[in-house]
Amino acid sequence: MITIEVGGQEYTDFLSAGVDRAVDTLAGAFSFQATAKAGESYPIRAGQSCKIFVAGVQQIDGFVESVDVGYSAAGHTITISGRDKSADLIDSTVGPNVDLKGPITLAGICKNVISQMGIDISVIDNTTDLKTFADDEIASAAIDKQGFTFLETFARQRQAFLTGDGLGNLIITRAGSERAFTGLQNIIGGQKNNIKESASSNDVSLRFNLYDVAAQLNVSAFGSDVSSTDIANQNGSALDGDIRSSRRLYFQAEESANGNTSKERATWEANIRRARSSKYSATVAGFQQENGALWSLNQLVNVSDDFADVRADMLVWSLKFRYSLSGGSTTSIDLVPPDALKLIAEEPVKQKKTDSIGAAFNE
Repeated sequence: MITIEVGGQEYTDFLSAGVDRAVDTLAGAFSFQATAKAGESYPIRAGQSCKIFVAGVQQIDGFVESVDVGYSAAGHTITISGRDKSADLIDSTVGPNVDLKGPITLAGICKNVISQMGIDISVIDNTTDLKTFADDEIASAAIDKQGFTFLETFARQRQAFLTGDGLGNLIITRAGSERAFTGLQNIIGGQKNNIKESASSNDVSLRFNLYDVAAQLNVSAFGSDVSSTDIANQNGSALDGDIRSSRRLYFQAEESANGNTSKERATWEANIRRARSSKYSATVAGFQQENGALWSLNQLVNVSDDFADVRADMLVWSLKFRYSLSGGSTTSIDLVPPDALKLIAEEPVKQKKTDSIGAAFNE
């Protein structure tokens, strides 16, 4: 069951309900559709704070953002939707008050910006090896830069992800190592098949042979004894040998960077595009694994799918919890190869040549 709590009152009678969360999306989202009696107003209003529960476990701490009403002779329907409270960081711009100085960690940057923007969001750093930012790597944001977009530019420089937990916390993370209790299975003749439907693809249209990052150091961090050439020439590059040499991607570093940082940024771009080119999704009944725990983001799941020809450990990238009167409760799980969130500090390893989508997952 998916429920919403507003003003201490729990609401459960819905035609349909959904909760969406993803590794690369800070704010979790929700939507409910209900019926109401003609002539009676619905008790939930846009702008109200709310809590969303999936199988009794809180997934969202946020706000109702829209209430849409429609009626006809056939019925009176209401659709309620919103996001968790980290949406304020996505929508709001940094303004004129953000001032950053190195040396400072990525967590420090996030806390500083969030505090100066006046947003009530906690920062949780799940990484242990991120380098601090020096003065020459930090540049101020334009006042019309959206907060989350600004913070993401620094996260990319350290090959980290900024994600959310649905409860209003910003999480700094890399690939998870925790393993889901339940695997995804659809084996011919299998007794524990739990996949209702699935889809897979291997798409190289967003991959390139050469990734070249143009960057320069922060000029204001140096005195007159440093030449403009040394400041400007801070490029870095990486190769993906599986892609034809005519495909090249040149791009500007999001913020000031030195040569080593640019090299890592280019390598990360190459690897993450390679990993995301192989995708797999599956839908299962219910919201919970066999041990009663909800399906969770950034967990490793063993996939054994004879029909999609996929047999591999994969990483949960996004979750869609759904309930409807006609379809019951389901969870749609999007997965990517485990290295989708990792930095390999060298040129990407060549993939084996294959004609099979499943084989591409199993390399």
